[in-house]
Amino acid sequence: MLLAAIGLFAGLFLVELSVRIVTHTLFTWQSGDSDSYAVSDPLLGRLPKPGLSIRHPAGFTVTIGEYGTRSNGPTPPRAERPRLLAVGDSFAFGDGVNDEDSWPAVLERLSGKRVINAAVPGFGLDQTVLRAEHLAEVYTPDAIIVSFIPHDVLRCEMSYWSGHPKLHFEIDSAGLRLQPAPVPSPPAYAALKRLLSSSVALDLFFAKSLHWEGPEAMVVHRQGREVACRLMERLAAFAKARKATVVVLAQAQVPDALPEHLEIKDGLLACAKANRLRALDLFPVIESLSSEQRQALFDGHMTVEGNRLVATELAKFLDQDIGPK
Repeated sequence: MLLAAIGLFAGLFLVELSVRIVTHTLFTWQSGDSDSYAVSDPLLGRLPKPGLSIRHPAGFTVTIGEYGTRSNGPTPPRAERPRLLAVGDSFAFGDGVNDEDSWPAVLERLSGKRVINAAVPGFGLDQTVLRAEHLAEVYTPDAIIVSFIPHDVLRCEMSYWSGHPKLHFEIDSAGLRLQPAPVPSPPAYAALKRLLSSSVALDLFFAKSLHWEGPEAMVVHRQGREVACRLMERLAAFAKARKATVVVLAQAQVPDALPEHLEIKDGLLACAKANRLRALDLFPVIESLSSEQRQALFDGHMTVEGNRLVATELAKFLDQDIGPK
């Protein structure tokens, strides 16, 4: 019995050691998905933790600065103005690539403008718009880039996404009515979960069990498209009051867009344009490429090459449609 227990422990130790060597986290105590890497926000739900600097077990670096914004790498912008605020979900955050390879970071180098990467993985369009409103008061940007993938519109229908609570809007006679994120019940065996999450191997294979606070998704209504359209109205009114330019950026979430993706994207961009917001649609750019070229842009999220394409198209658009400030 004792020998069996020793053998089991030795086997688990070797698995943990092997995973840590492969993921370059040999001396990391907490895993890349640990709850200690996020902070609760009373309005938005969860934000990246300021001061965070890690090498994710998947092999990329993440550095978080003030207000939960992501670093653009070691090279500082050439000037503080013009200043761009980028908001969105994991595709804008640059999930899966190093700090300097997210498209906001590449855009900063291409344009010479300071770009603040305020995107948050898992955000819906509703959270993205409120994030833009809040940080516009902090950074007074000259332009706000509101990035979305089609699924961000469907997330407007949810009070839980990716295992965590989120705010949502409902529509009534007065317009949009904000519903705060639900407060999850204290997790069972919280102390044990924290201990187990220090294992990189367990965290890679059982992240849902260790970190999720509720269901993967909880749909509370089916009005995501209408909510998203009204958010464009809200965003336009806010931009007018702030005297800031808003660019609504449509990003593909897979190499080959589904008909539903196109329908959602086209509907939201029509609402953005109807509210006199500038819009950049990257779907036609990606569709014009060969199948092999499209595949190279995606690896769950955007690859380094994919982020470079987004930044390049944005830099051209900003020069042509907005021009120097």
